[in-house]
Amino acid sequence: MVRVYFDVSISGSPAGRITFRLYPGLPKTTENFRSLCTGERGLGRTTGQPLHYKKTPFHRIIKGFMLQSGDFSKRNGTGGECIYGGKFADESFRYRHSKAGLLSMANAGKDTNGSQFFITAKATPHLDGKHVVFGEVESGMDVVRRMESVETVAGDKPASMQTVVIEDCGEVDDSESDSSDDEEKKKRKALRKEKKKVKKIERKEKKRAKKEKKRVKKEAKREKRRRDEDSDEDKERKRHRRGGEARRDRGRESVRDTPVTATGGLMREGARVNELATEYRHHVEEGVTANHLLREVGVPLVELHVIHTGEAPRVSAHVGRSTPQTVAHSPQYIISDASAQVGISGRPVRVPRNLYTTVVYY
Repeated sequence: MVRVYFDVSISGSPAGRITFRLYPGLPKTTENFRSLCTGERGLGRTTGQPLHYKKTPFHRIIKGFMLQSGDFSKRNGTGGECIYGGKFADESFRYRHSKAGLLSMANAGKDTNGSQFFITAKATPHLDGKHVVFGEVESGMDVVRRMESVETVAGDKPASMQTVVIEDCGEVDDSESDSSDDEEKKKRKALRKEKKKVKKIERKEKKRAKKEKKRVKKEAKREKRRRDEDSDEDKERKRHRRGGEARRDRGRESVRDTPVTATGGLMREGARVNELATEYRHHVEEGVTANHLLREVGVPLVELHVIHTGEAPRVSAHVGRSTPQTVAHSPQYIISDASAQVGISGRPVRVPRNLYTTVVYY
C-alpha cells in the first residue's frame, strides 16, 4: 500500500503532518501523485519547473467543501502539469466522493488531469463521475480542519498566497509506516484500556451508590418502625397509667374507713367486686414488701386475700407466717389485732409469689 505525506505550515508556522493512503486500481493517477510528492521526476516538459509539490500553496480553500493545491508552477491555480507531460485522461470513477478527507483530481473538464488535486471537507456526491477519487487522509485530519478554517477573501482565496503551504512532502517508508502504525495501535489500545478502566470504576461507583441508597432506605424504614413501636408502647403505658389511676380513684371512692378499737389503727374494707383489687393482685404477684404497698397505695396492712369458697369468701391476712391466718369469714368488717398491728407498724414482710390469691382486698 502506497502512503505519502505533506508537512504543512499555516502563516509560516508548522501546522503538522498529513498522511495519505493511495487507492489501488488507479496506477497512472496514484503514480503521478506519488512522484510529485517525492520530486523524483525532475523538470516538467511544458512548465520547465521541478515536478514537486514542495513549497506549493493551497490556492483555493472553501470551508465546508474542499481545499485545492498542486499548482507548483504558477501557484495560483492556472499552472502545473502531470509527470507524463501536459494532461492525462480520467482513469476510473470507481471511487465515490462519499466523505471528508478524500483525495480527488482537479480538472478543467473531461480528461484534463494534471498535477492539481483537492481534499474534500465533506461528502460531495455531485462530483462523482467528473473527478477521479484516488486516495484519502489516513492521519492528520485535524490539520486539514485547521487549514480549512483560515481566513479567505473573495470566497475561496486565502488572504495570502503563503497562508497554507506544503513545506515538505514525500513517500512514507514502509518501516516507518509500520512503526507509526504500531505506535498508533498502541495508543488506541491504551486509550481503549483506559476507557474500559474508567467505565469499570463508574460501574462500581454506581453499584456502591445504589447499595448505599438501598441501605439508607432500609435503615429509614427500620427507624420508622422503631419509632412507631415506641409510640405504641408509650400509648399503651399511658393507657395503663390512666386506667390504673382511674381504677385507684374509683376504688378509693368506693371504700370507707373503719376504726379498729383494739389498737386504734385504721383499716379499710372494700366491696366484693373492686377494680382496684386487680391492681393489688398484680403487686402481690410481683412480690412487693409491705412498706412498698403502704407507700404506693396508702393501705395500713400487709395485704388481705379473699379465697372464694362457695358463696361466702374467706378473708385472710398474711402476717409473715408460712401460711395465711384466717381473720374473719366476712369481708365487711376486719377486726384483727394481729393484722392491724402488722399493718400499722409497716414491717417489710415480702409476699410470696403463689399465695392462694384470687382477689386482694384492703
